[in-house]
Amino acid sequence: MNKIIMTPAEVLKMYWNGDIPVDVHVIAANVGIEVITTESLSKSGLSGKIEFRESPRKNPVIYVNAKDAEDRQRFTIAHELGHYFCGHDSSCREDTAFNMSPAVGAYEERQANDFAANLLMPKIAIEYFIHEKKEFNVENLAALFEVSLSALRFRLINLGFIQ
Repeated sequence: MNKIIMTPAEVLKMYWNGDIPVDVHVIAANVGIEVITTESLSKSGLSGKIEFRESPRKNPVIYVNAKDAEDRQRFTIAHELGHYFCGHDSSCREDTAFNMSPAVGAYEERQANDFAANLLMPKIAIEYFIHEKKEFNVENLAALFEVSLSALRFRLINLGFIQ
């Protein structure tokens, strides 16, 4: 079993300034992870990957597909941060769009997806916009959090706001 290094709540507490959208680039930089956006991943059908340049788990870099939409890139970075903070052991993890979908069966991929959703759409922020700002429009919320409609809908379902 993997050793969880930090939960999404702990990462947010340490590295989030409270602004929406959550800046995943700042979080990555604060923990020493370089993020490189590249078109080379599109040739292999990858959305992203995390590599450790040294073993064990040292000098990490996240590669993100430059041809993906901005909200997909943000989710990819958060997903790869999930692999890192969840302690998933591997010198390199390559992820397709399917790995970041709710249909994925692999435990570590589901765990990284859950981490990403919690990081990009903190429960406290969702509650604030719904309860305090009375923002009930899913499209508006997705735009605020800079995530896809499907990612936001799954998060709202998991938080019990919609069915």
